[in-house]
Amino acid sequence: MIYLFLTGKPACGKDTQAKLLSKKLKTDIVTTSKEIDKFLKVYKRKYIFIKGRKINVKKQKRIKAQGKLVSFSLVSYIVSKIIEKAIKKKKSLIFAGSPRSIYEAKTYLKVFKKYKNVKYYFIYLKITDKTVFERIKLRYRIEKRKDDKPSKIKERLKYFQNEILPMIEWLKKQNLIIEINGEKEPKKVAEEIISHLR
Repeated sequence: MIYLFLTGKPACGKDTQAKLLSKKLKTDIVTTSKEIDKFLKVYKRKYIFIKGRKINVKKQKRIKAQGKLVSFSLVSYIVSKIIEKAIKKKKSLIFAGSPRSIYEAKTYLKVFKKYKNVKYYFIYLKITDKTVFERIKLRYRIEKRKDDKPSKIKERLKYFQNEILPMIEWLKKQNLIIEINGEKEPKKVAEEIISHLR
């Protein structure tokens, strides 16, 4: 069983790599935002208690509807349940764009430590800010994604610097992240990632 987490700046190729790798490794892709939407649609109570913390689910629904990020605690709870269910079913998974914070990374590591014979890899697809702007502008012309609007790019890069990069640095200190040059051709990036999976 392999659990692969792809992270990096906006437009670093997380979704592209997830698709390529899922074909090669014959595993499913977990898109965190879709899983959050599923949970918020199904969960009917106003509150949920996670590790003694009371979270207002209705408020999180409003936050998500506004295009903002929901609580790290809630995301960690949802993804942890997915991981545990997959481990019990002996099913490998690829996570595109997860984790997004040190809190989430620590939570998933605690889950993995409970089980034997489970392999997990955190992959950092590294690209420059210049590449981010070039790729997003091109993608916006084709896909018209709301979060790809030129006005949103700087905001998303700021979020990367404040939350995701500290998580990457923390994982580096634990010797738990593999840095890959995301500037290369997608197929070569996928091949390099696979070469690190043992």
